[in-house]
Amino acid sequence: MSCCLALALSACLGEGIEDASLEAAAIADDEQRASAVYVLETGHWSQYVYHGISRESFWVDLAVRNDAYTKDVGILWTTNGWITSQRATAVCEGTLPDGRERWGVDVRDFANRGWGHEPEVEFAAFVTMNGTTSWSPFRNHFVYRGVTPASPVRLLSSRIAWDGSVASLEGTVRSLRTARPRRIFVRYTLDGWATWDEAEATASEGEHAFSIPLDIDPARTEEVAFAVRVEHDGQSAWDNNGGADHRHQLAPAVSASFVNAPGYAIDGVLVLMGHARSAFPVDAVRVRIDDGAWESLPQGDDLARGLAAFSTAGTFRRVVETRALAAGPHTLEVEVSAGPFVRSPSTLTVDVADAIASVGSQRLPESDRGTAWDVDRDHDGRLVIAYDRGVARLDSQGALELTFEPYAGPGRFDDVEATTQYVYALSSPLVVRYEAATGALDRSFGVDGALDLGVVLTGDNALCYASQIAASDDALFVTDSCNARVVRLTPDGVLDGVVALGDGLGYANVQHPTLAPDALWVWRERHVGSDFVRELVAIDADALAVREVVSLDPRVTQSAGGVGVGADAFWVVAYDGMLLRIGRDGALRGAWVGGDMYEPLVPGVINIGAHVEVLADGSAEVLSVQTASLERFAPTR
Repeated sequence: MSCCLALALSACLGEGIEDASLEAAAIADDEQRASAVYVLETGHWSQYVYHGISRESFWVDLAVRNDAYTKDVGILWTTNGWITSQRATAVCEGTLPDGRERWGVDVRDFANRGWGHEPEVEFAAFVTMNGTTSWSPFRNHFVYRGVTPASPVRLLSSRIAWDGSVASLEGTVRSLRTARPRRIFVRYTLDGWATWDEAEATASEGEHAFSIPLDIDPARTEEVAFAVRVEHDGQSAWDNNGGADHRHQLAPAVSASFVNAPGYAIDGVLVLMGHARSAFPVDAVRVRIDDGAWESLPQGDDLARGLAAFSTAGTFRRVVETRALAAGPHTLEVEVSAGPFVRSPSTLTVDVADAIASVGSQRLPESDRGTAWDVDRDHDGRLVIAYDRGVARLDSQGALELTFEPYAGPGRFDDVEATTQYVYALSSPLVVRYEAATGALDRSFGVDGALDLGVVLTGDNALCYASQIAASDDALFVTDSCNARVVRLTPDGVLDGVVALGDGLGYANVQHPTLAPDALWVWRERHVGSDFVRELVAIDADALAVREVVSLDPRVTQSAGGVGVGADAFWVVAYDGMLLRIGRDGALRGAWVGGDMYEPLVPGVINIGAHVEVLADGSAEVLSVQTASLERFAPTR
């Protein structure tokens, strides 16, 4: 009687397992057939835990010869090269068509895996019957990168070594550890298999290693392709990466682009980003604008900051300021050196508009109140700043003059508006009011100085989300963005009117109310078919009626972070750092890209644009949140 039947009657009862047919093996099939136990299959699975961490588990299925009723079946396994090992016991799972029994091992949660590779599991299978212990053939097996009689050879690793003059293809190969001798060969080509050569690997620490000097012609060679072969008893088997060959890119394959440039004429701080894919470390990156001199980029690791850098891994960055370029198209070339190669991508082109210039910059003082998210100028031209956790005012020289009374609200202050008597700060759905002269909370407003718009706006006027505010001495305006409407309140917070801007338009969203001498202007986005249409809507601030709708140039594809209204043009800054100057007819008059830097290393940097104010001379002042600076721009034509 089979021990398997005795242990698992319900699972066996003479039934064969149809999916476990034992096919003729390609290599050392006779060794496997003669053994008391051999490995049928292995596998593994992961269970996600959190933050990129998962628990690893694996399973092994064994074929065991039924030579005794009582059997002890299992595996010994290790993850550290047999410095330590553990034992796992198998259980019987059924019978196989050839009369052997199928036994299975499950090892759960044996390791935690993070962002790196899973640990390799090496194991040997055993069966003890009639006082004798037999081990699986081919000695040790592997769970994650294993070899079997059907797939007896596997490339474990490979790289290109470079000593400054000679390049070598190096690697490690795993093969089935049969009882009889085996040889490992590497077949490789440098010209797409028009010609090829072959080298034999040598045994090394249980595997096979190879190091093959490559005769590279930098003018003609692009990559090395190769496959590995095992020879055993007159039989051969290949690992050619599923027919695709193993490959290393030798000549740098270079790609580059201006990541923040639109497809039209532009001004500003352009960022060139690129990557050179090569098995060699990148030695140098040079750039040239038009027919100027070549400039070598410095080597550095932090490519998110700074004006220019490259890494040996192949990534490079170069900031290009259009203020140094004349209006019209310009070309930029990149040259990358890696190992014995020098390569260039296609020439890049940028069209400079010369329509907007950076004319000044002012750093905001650091504050223990957090990040500055909005600014406004009071009637004396002084800056009032909304920080995460409070409000402050600067004097005419830009120094901190007054810190307003703290308010422990539920969120940050996103918007601030200064009038003659009051300063309003929005932390949706709360509007907080301060005395402009003293910075004290005006506790007569709302509840202890804070008006809850969700309480004021109820019923048919119920609030969805208060995105921004605009204020005059006579009224407070709030954009209820997802309801696509503007709400007017009295200075004391009493509902005084509503104008709907989304009726009959399907989806619409309104933001950034801006009081100008001619109207209250509001930014509106709405769906037309599958496209977004962006508009500026003029509202009569007294009658709360729409007076004009300006449809914007279709090249305006950004969502606004702030809107300024001038006598002859609108200025719109996007969160991504692009500043647009738009005519009163909606035509795009100029565009400036802000470089997306974390420090204002050059004039005109905008990173997270959040406020625009048009000054009396027609220039525009823009808040760059990430760099904590006010950047000033003027039209050049």
